Amino acid sequence: MLNDEECGAVSASHYYNIAISDLPSLGELMSTGRMTIIQDAELRTALVGLQQINATLVFLINLQIEGTIDLNAEYPGLVRLESYFRSDRGEVDTHRQCDTAGMRVNQKFLNNFSANVDRYDAYIRDGLKPWSQQIDKVHRLVDDSQGTQHN
Repeated sequence: MLNDEECGAVSASHYYNIAISDLPSLGELMSTGRMTIIQDAELRTALVGLQQINATLVFLINLQIEGTIDLNAEYPGLVRLESYFRSDRGEVDTHRQCDTAGMRVNQKFLNNFSANVDRYDAYIRDGLKPWSQQIDKVHRLVDDSQGTQHN
């Protein structure tokens, strides 16, 4: 039997809910050919790399989303959702119930869930991880150029 958190992970295996933001100032510098105002060549290269990785990540998200299966809609007998109002938060939340035994014997469900997980793994490994590493690199280089140290 899956607990509520595990069932939630299964039922949300088609979500890609991470906001990927662009850096408008960087885009403006690049589009106007003014990147040379950033004197540190390593930082300039890292910023251009960040812009390229960001574009790749957005492309990857869209590509992966196209093939995902909403298991809640496709298998309503295996994943049941029930909305309820949480007065402590002032918002609607969802309780999920998974038919674990039914999931184990439904090969089509298992195939679709496995495909969702594989797509999400590729998104993390090939998209989000390189993007996050590049953000960290740019942050370090900006700190170095400004002489900033964090505790």
